[in-house]
Amino acid sequence: MEPRKYSVGIGIWRDGPDKTFSDKIEQFSYTDYAAGSSDAISAKVNNLDYRWMVTYALRKGDRIEAVIMHRENGVEEKFLDCGDFVVDEIGLSGRPLIGTIGAQSAPVDTNWKSKEREKSWNNTTLKQVATDVAANYALPLTYDGEEISISHVEQEKRSDSSFLSELAEKYGFAMKVYSQKIVLYQYKAYEAKDPVMQLVESDFDSWSWNTSLLDSYTGAHYNYTNSESGETYDFTIGSEERVLEVSEEADSLQDAQRITVEKLNASNRGCTTMSCSLKLPKKLVATSNIKLYGFGIMDGKYFVNQVTHSLGGSYKMTLELQKIEQRIEA
Repeated sequence: MEPRKYSVGIGIWRDGPDKTFSDKIEQFSYTDYAAGSSDAISAKVNNLDYRWMVTYALRKGDRIEAVIMHRENGVEEKFLDCGDFVVDEIGLSGRPLIGTIGAQSAPVDTNWKSKEREKSWNNTTLKQVATDVAANYALPLTYDGEEISISHVEQEKRSDSSFLSELAEKYGFAMKVYSQKIVLYQYKAYEAKDPVMQLVESDFDSWSWNTSLLDSYTGAHYNYTNSESGETYDFTIGSEERVLEVSEEADSLQDAQRITVEKLNASNRGCTTMSCSLKLPKKLVATSNIKLYGFGIMDGKYFVNQVTHSLGGSYKMTLELQKIEQRIEA
């Protein structure tokens, strides 16, 4: 019986499919983030035949795609599609003759993270704002969540990346960029999904679990006076054992309540975390949920915040998890 093997295939795109290779890759890493960072890959490649200086010579801004393949008993199949990436770092050195490649799923060859824009929206929605931002880069938008109405919002000398990420977070959404696509998804909807698998202690090579009272709250107090209407919103949600003070700008009482609820739950999110390494690779992606069983006080439902795949002689898969806490609503 042929042992199970994993390999990486990388395709180079310029004006369409150009070259595909799977050999000469000595080390490869792919990190899949739920939010906060762009998915990224890095690779160390053998350059003994000078291919990375001539045949496969990459340029900054080139588009590449990566796939992890699985082979067992003479049958090879796709294990994981890592997506499309933009090359942002290239290194060549000798001797030994090697090359290094770094790439991100975000459009780093554009103004996505660099140009500070000024723009305002009136009587709009979160989805419309995201659609307008995505249009600046001709990127598709995937929006998964409730329709959020916004009376007024201004982008004041902020990059599109930081502006959209913070606006999404304000209303309980997360933003990520995957395979040259902007994705906004609602935390509460994703945390409510059923676990995709159950893992027990024997599934792990190593693990580390931590829970903290710091930055966790049982309730929140909101107080803000709207400068235009002169109206003051003052209320408390949850219980008073540990209270989070909130005073962010809001256009209405409903808007203030939504902002407060999401800020409170965002503060509680990630107070219980786990870092772990799996014995065997699993088809598991960031933003999915898993169930831990047989860990005693650690048992429960966890959100997959980050997955890192590392190949180089062996396949190592590490996870960053955060326990899904009971939401506090207004």
